[in-house]
Amino acid sequence: MAKKILVVSEKSQDPTAIHKSFVDGFISNGCKTELFLSPTYPALFQKLSGKLSFVKSILQKQTGNLLRKQANLSSFDAIFILKGSFIDAESIKDIKSQFTHLKILCFNPDSPFNKRVSPNSCREIIPFCDTFFFWSEAGLQNILNSGAKKAVHLPFAKDSRLIYPIVSPEGFKYDVSFIGNGDKERKVQLKLYAAAMVRSAPDINIDIFGAKWNTSNFNVNVHVHGAQNGNNFLKTIGQSRININLLRLQNKNSTNMRTFEIPGAGGFMLHEASEEAQSIFLPDKEAAYFSNSEEFVDKIKFYIKNETSRQQIAQAGYQKTCLYDCSYQQRTATIINTI
Repeated sequence: MAKKILVVSEKSQDPTAIHKSFVDGFISNGCKTELFLSPTYPALFQKLSGKLSFVKSILQKQTGNLLRKQANLSSFDAIFILKGSFIDAESIKDIKSQFTHLKILCFNPDSPFNKRVSPNSCREIIPFCDTFFFWSEAGLQNILNSGAKKAVHLPFAKDSRLIYPIVSPEGFKYDVSFIGNGDKERKVQLKLYAAAMVRSAPDINIDIFGAKWNTSNFNVNVHVHGAQNGNNFLKTIGQSRININLLRLQNKNSTNMRTFEIPGAGGFMLHEASEEAQSIFLPDKEAAYFSNSEEFVDKIKFYIKNETSRQQIAQAGYQKTCLYDCSYQQRTATIINTI
């Protein structure tokens, strides 16, 4: 009998929002699937919720009440919660006690232990999860230590409906690109790498696409552009000879969504060294990797000059993302098998 799953997520304007990929993945595996999106509250309340914990708590409780009222929870086999920053643990506890047959599943695309991006609720719901899925194998023990009954490794993937190559008639416009919003970690990293580029390869520029970047932090070899979404995001990857993938502290030695998106869009990926990433995309065959600023510069200089090798690696990386093992259909099959 087909499983019935309710995907619960925060509303997003991003056309590549991950809840869409999971919904389609469940449907493709024969599940009856519905989507509950947390309401969008007035801008003032959202702003206050980021500064005042009691305001966030009120909004989370309200979302929990709406979920219980609007969704016929008794008809579902499982609730699949994405991140959980929008709902309080007490609501999950009440749902679990009222609907004892219902499996509570969760996947956090960030890290529940990174307080900068995950509020307390992301950690507080863990003990009420029958299974918590996490993109890092190294982080599974922390999930279990936080009270989850079961923790399962679930890497990111590529959604072929949303991520695909766009060949621009303009050809390559950028030598080296980084697509992503600025934060303290990334600013420190890119400033270090850009300085090394100036010393060793001053004729090669780095183009950054995203919000919250300050051009005054960089040398003249760095150019900052606006954020890229949808087709513009895919087009920029295709127009860049080299696409950098930096790992935040929470992702070190693991993967992030860009690990699959860059090769999935046909781009050549220069990825910060990671054992998990290298086990998926083979070094210098399906992606290139660097461990420090010297290696970063050396790899860029080499692959800028060696276009044939670069394009062969980009093509091999793209072919890898086309495999079932890198799809959300496979990821959701893993989830369904735990219900």
